[in-house]
Amino acid sequence: MSEANERNRGEGSMANALRMRRRGGGVEREPGGRQEAPRRRSRKKIGKRSNPDYMLASALVRKDVYERVRQALLSGDVKQETLMDLAERGVLHQPGKPLYSDVVEMLLKEWLERVGWEVEEG
Repeated sequence: MSEANERNRGEGSMANALRMRRRGGGVEREPGGRQEAPRRRSRKKIGKRSNPDYMLASALVRKDVYERVRQALLSGDVKQETLMDLAERGVLHQPGKPLYSDVVEMLLKEWLERVGWEVEEG
């Protein structure tokens, strides 16, 4: 077996592609050997993740409850009712697509009102 075959044995084209990527082999270079900065999309960031009024707040919820909520949100009747509730309560949501986090925010707002704490609208 030749030395080249021995060195590459067991490595396919995927391993070579990954090696080239790590070395910057697929990146365009400017004259003089410098790498160009990767191009970024020029579209405006939208959604709650980029909205400074929102934060990620994780909570542990039983799997069966989480899955059942997701199933219910896909149900036509529940989906329409939830969309109306979200709009009524001022919870930001995607048109026609209520998400788990939207329902959690709505329920937390209702709880705060019930225990007598005002919710500051932003």
